[in-house]
Amino acid sequence: MRKQLILFILIFAFAAGPARAQWQRSGQALRGSVSRVTSLASSVEREALQTAGINALTPTVPAGISLGNPFLHGIFQARENTIGPTNLFSGTVFQTEYNGRKEVYIAVAAHALESGSYVLGKEFIGDVYVGDGQFKPVHMKIVQPSAPSMLDVAIGVPLEGSEYLRPFTISKKKFSLGDGGISYGFAGGKVVIIPHRDYASQTPLCYRTAMPYPRDDRMGLCGSALLNEEGELVGIHTGSTLSEIEEEKDIGHTTNSKMLNVLVDAYHHNGEGFFPLVLGGQKVLDLHVTSYISFIKLFDSNGKLLWQRDFKSKFAYDQVDHKIAVLSPQSIEFTVRRVQWDPAHPDKLLEIRGSRDLTRRTYRYDFKEQKIVWESRPKDR
Repeated sequence: MRKQLILFILIFAFAAGPARAQWQRSGQALRGSVSRVTSLASSVEREALQTAGINALTPTVPAGISLGNPFLHGIFQARENTIGPTNLFSGTVFQTEYNGRKEVYIAVAAHALESGSYVLGKEFIGDVYVGDGQFKPVHMKIVQPSAPSMLDVAIGVPLEGSEYLRPFTISKKKFSLGDGGISYGFAGGKVVIIPHRDYASQTPLCYRTAMPYPRDDRMGLCGSALLNEEGELVGIHTGSTLSEIEEEKDIGHTTNSKMLNVLVDAYHHNGEGFFPLVLGGQKVLDLHVTSYISFIKLFDSNGKLLWQRDFKSKFAYDQVDHKIAVLSPQSIEFTVRRVQWDPAHPDKLLEIRGSRDLTRRTYRYDFKEQKIVWESRPKDR
């Protein structure tokens, strides 16, 4: 098997230029003047954004895509919040069953809400396809986030215009080797359909697929829907790993659609929801839905440090499992933190990695004993 050399540099979702690094988050930064604003922004705020060169674009359906394609109704372009125009992101509409009732939600990439310029915020406008090449602006609200560096998905509800939403159904079928996928989303203000998003591999949280779409044209795709051959929702696109060998070997990342139900459950329980952390094939701990891992150490049976890594951005699940398989550690120590809404900017998500973070917990798990043998937490201040 040919090995790919990859750079571990984050391209933030809000970058406007071409991506040249290992991890590509696909938020679309806009250029031009504010020509069409339909949400709640004041005239002063709109003028400020116009000066900054941010544009609210109504999306289009390019020639060659059937205007009658039913899957177009299950996606939207998120592009404006209560302050004004933002970076462009894709979004997905899905339905699930909770306590015997069908419920409809929207999903976006959580990093679209992460602290920075022109983020989506808790409330935003999503352009929903209504047929005949036309889009309807729908007011949406985020009700449950997850950590951008872990699950990287946030769910919300429409505050109006729910009659225009045509949700996808979460697939119950396993997506595995030999399965083909197709993604629907937006990039550059246009509907984008990417066939041949075929299965490559997976982690406990994410599917890896082929990514047969030009790198420089991907900005805005994060939050788009990955469907299987039956048209069911397999995952939410959150970025790409870029190969140094050739662009055709790039890998797309999509959070497993089953995690959407974890977020829905958390929403119904005042933000309390959990998913299993599986490392080295063992369930290590149930993580809170807002959790992310910032540091890991591996130790041998004598307590000698074998390997460690600080995760400043995306948690590298593949690398950690590879090190566990190669080094056969006796135990693993890891630090868990929780994403939170930024106190200074309540519409933005914030991942804190410093000592001031009182949400952090450090655990040591013994692979032979198959249990947590040690836990540490900061003292209250």
